[in-house]
Amino acid sequence: MYRTDLATMVGILFQQSIELRAEVSQVDGIEGPSLVRVVVMKGNIVACSIEKQGGAAISGDMALRIVDRLGALEWIHTPLEKRELALPMPQTASPADTPAAEILPSSIPIRVGLVEQHKPDTWPRTQRLVFNLVDGNKSVQRIAQLLAKPCEVVQKILYILYANDIIVLSSRPVNDPHSAETHTLQSIFEKKTTR
Repeated sequence: MYRTDLATMVGILFQQSIELRAEVSQVDGIEGPSLVRVVVMKGNIVACSIEKQGGAAISGDMALRIVDRLGALEWIHTPLEKRELALPMPQTASPADTPAAEILPSSIPIRVGLVEQHKPDTWPRTQRLVFNLVDGNKSVQRIAQLLAKPCEVVQKILYILYANDIIVLSSRPVNDPHSAETHTLQSIFEKKTTR
């Protein structure tokens, strides 16, 4: 566990693919305690969210700016390559349990967890097809187009994967060198080195 700001934390764990988590007692605009989740792949932030118990409340650039303003946090880091997922993949989810509207058609799903313990070969065919198209570059809408499925169906499946920590969601593709999260992080580093 490290107590430091996000930019320093990413610098400490340079070129690693990790998930960072930190609990915060209060964040403007969110009632009660929250969990900050940041996914770093090879030194670049690919996803950032501030979640409360009911799910993601703030994500993307806005979450990254808030985390920067929070300053030093108690970070727990988990290497993505070695992380194990203990729960079996749910085969179905009721509409009440699946807030697919939180997953925008423009969101980019990115694989972050190992799925062996979820036994993907036992998943329904549509879930396997959606998961196989998750590559960090295709949007939710593009996956739906490729499968000729309604976007809502793909959103629900991706929400199940997200809830099981198998994917994260980003506003930019992983291979985009002009990612807003990367630029925001670079500006954070520049601020720190010019002070």
